[in-house]
Amino acid sequence: MKRFSLTLIAAASLTCAPSVIAATRPHYGGTLRVGVQTSAQTFEPGASSLPGFRSLTQLVFETLVKLDDRGRPQPLLAVSWQVEPGNQRWRFQLRNGVVFSDGIPVDVSVAAASLRAANPDWKVFALGELVMIETSSPVPNLAAELALPRNSISRRNQGALIGTGPFTVAQWDPTKQHLTLQANDEYWGGRPFIDSIEADLGKNDRDQLMLMDLGKSDLVEVAPEDIRRSQSGNRLLKASQPAELLALFFTREARSDDEVHLRNALALSIDSAALNTVVFQAAGEPTGGLLPNWLSGYGFVYSSGTATIRPRVPHSVAWTLSCDSSDHRARRRRSHSAEREGRGNHASTRQFR
Repeated sequence: MKRFSLTLIAAASLTCAPSVIAATRPHYGGTLRVGVQTSAQTFEPGASSLPGFRSLTQLVFETLVKLDDRGRPQPLLAVSWQVEPGNQRWRFQLRNGVVFSDGIPVDVSVAAASLRAANPDWKVFALGELVMIETSSPVPNLAAELALPRNSISRRNQGALIGTGPFTVAQWDPTKQHLTLQANDEYWGGRPFIDSIEADLGKNDRDQLMLMDLGKSDLVEVAPEDIRRSQSGNRLLKASQPAELLALFFTREARSDDEVHLRNALALSIDSAALNTVVFQAAGEPTGGLLPNWLSGYGFVYSSGTATIRPRVPHSVAWTLSCDSSDHRARRRRSHSAEREGRGNHASTRQFR
């Protein structure tokens, strides 16, 4: 599986991983300076789904479970869970000794209240030492859903939202998009190695690299087209989980068989392999289906290559192609109008990850 080198390298992996064995003694103390592309008006879990912002919120707010590299639920604030037949009633056992950053213990009542606020359709309550969740219909993947940022366990303290993570929010300035995180000395998993994190949000890829070149940032996001530049200067480059989906999408249904053939011809005229090699510096994953094979299990059914047979189609047509104006990678592949000759009759989407 290829991984798309865009997402912010999770600072947690550098700051609070006591199980990591290093060849040299870790450096304690100091400040980690981070740049991310995401901007936000509030620093709360679920305020943004983009990976850079999510990595920062996960340093402050934690969920009952987390997902491993294969998407399987693993214990975090909950040490175990059980589901009754029918997948509508779940029981979660909380970890002992966990406290919020203000020193208040995390008990089943507080955890249940936090989950109720995020999921008003669920019935969440404390039963003895367990957090009970009941749903109106079967939810077989509820444990995995609890790993979403919006399901973080948190509470209000004088209006401020606080969590149980290895860092606390020391300062948040939405006007300047600047965030300061302070190490949580009482973190249940052990104090982080570093003392603080300074994060500048709302920085595009060019600004982030400039901050690093000027020595004002230690950790930044890297777009695929900047991989080669980023590898210069003895920098350490790490690949992240897939973060962005790019697909050809029509805003209305085809009105005739001829239009269906033309749409398929347009899809097959896109050279996914060339885009991956040139634009994404071989860091993407072309696929003929909407999702890659490693995620869907059936991606191999759809060809991701361009068509080799060129059947005739009734006529050519001009289409207007549009993209998110704030996405410079999408703009690089944008054409205001295009005429395509028919070259096939299947696979109408393309994806890069």
